Amino acid sequence: MTDAGYEPSTLLVIGVDGGQTKTVTALATAEGDILASAVTGPCNHIHEPGGLERQYRTLRAGYEQVFANAGLPMRRLASVHLGLSGSGDRPTVERVYDTERLNLTSDPIIALSGAIPEMEGVIVIAGTGSAAFGRNAAGDEVITGGQGYYAGDEGGGSFIAQAAFRAIYQAADGRAPQTVMTERFLRHYGVDNLRALRNRIYGDLTRDQLAKAATLVGQAAAEGDGVAVSILRHAGHELGRLVVATLERLHWGDAPAPISPIGGVFRSGALVLEPMMETTHERFPQAYLQEARFEPVIGALLLALRALGRPIDEALLARLEATRHRIMYS
Repeated sequence: MTDAGYEPSTLLVIGVDGGQTKTVTALATAEGDILASAVTGPCNHIHEPGGLERQYRTLRAGYEQVFANAGLPMRRLASVHLGLSGSGDRPTVERVYDTERLNLTSDPIIALSGAIPEMEGVIVIAGTGSAAFGRNAAGDEVITGGQGYYAGDEGGGSFIAQAAFRAIYQAADGRAPQTVMTERFLRHYGVDNLRALRNRIYGDLTRDQLAKAATLVGQAAAEGDGVAVSILRHAGHELGRLVVATLERLHWGDAPAPISPIGGVFRSGALVLEPMMETTHERFPQAYLQEARFEPVIGALLLALRALGRPIDEALLARLEATRHRIMYS
């Protein structure tokens, strides 16, 4: 699992992407060669009873497993960087790792580091919810959105699903155009009428299960359903407003502004991206789309390497690219 040229004296670093459903730990050399990864459980909700101990066990398991997967004995690390969803408890995290340097941040920071290794630009995250995170050349950082499905999440999966459910029931009332989404939603949720669907919406379906309806909206829009297209364009414009607000709060000016989209909503492609950039260009015409270069756990590795003073140059990025196949997600 390790390179033939690996030497025991090589400095090692760890990057951690701690999420709401799983935690990914990656081990790499200071030269940028990824050696192995490990997947463990979630490490958020530390304020619940037993939450701190669960976070410790999850992170410790990833720490031990990543060395085992690399076929190496555990030893002191040169640097560790963690990006955790929600929050992390530093004293708990310090118990996990034997390391010279430890940095604990939030998940948007490692997502930006992975998507835009230069760490100057904006990432737009649109999964179940939505948020934007940006950083300028001066190192100022801003998070916009991310207020949850009651107070925000405009343009995210929950927002799209809610708009679709409303459109279906308005069409049934004769208040809005008919849409192929009606039949698709009934079939997807295993019911044969809208009353039964409503019972499921307010009954046994979780928020994440409801948000998955955004995929059905994308499929209907791709086949030309006008109502679905309108919903996705509205979502795109809302995501563009997140971008504009983030750039304005960063006092971006006239410099080129890379925008990197992340999350399942963007699987709908131009149906969301075009309106997002239309709204963005009204205020920042120099903004441009940049595909995320790496996943967040590699962003955490890059930040661990930065802490060592390692230049983030193309040679390093190429070595990460060549060994990224060693990152597992299940």
